[in-house]
Amino acid sequence: MQIVSALAVFERIFDYLDLKNRRLRSAGAVALPSVAGDIRFEHVTFSYGGDRNVLDDLNLHVEPGQMAAFVGPSGAGKTTITQLVPRFYDPQGGRVMVDGYDVKS
Repeated sequence: MQIVSALAVFERIFDYLDLKNRRLRSAGAVALPSVAGDIRFEHVTFSYGGDRNVLDDLNLHVEPGQMAAFVGPSGAGKTTITQLVPRFYDPQGGRVMVDGYDVKS
């Protein structure tokens, strides 16, 4: 069981290393002077390209200093939520905000 789990981790690492360099910066990109850690998901919808949304109209607010735990079965969107904040992916709908700034900017 541990070997299968390790293989899944290695597969994700290699998927990350194989990502093509994408230019994600917008024309009016804003550099944050410091990050307090206020994170908001406003009506976020996300799909990996299939017919099924992984996240559908997600609203979430994590305040600075607050701890959040994502618990649920495999495929529930836990990892997806954490990958949208640093913009490894962009949502198809809604906004992901850090300290009041849309991560796309």
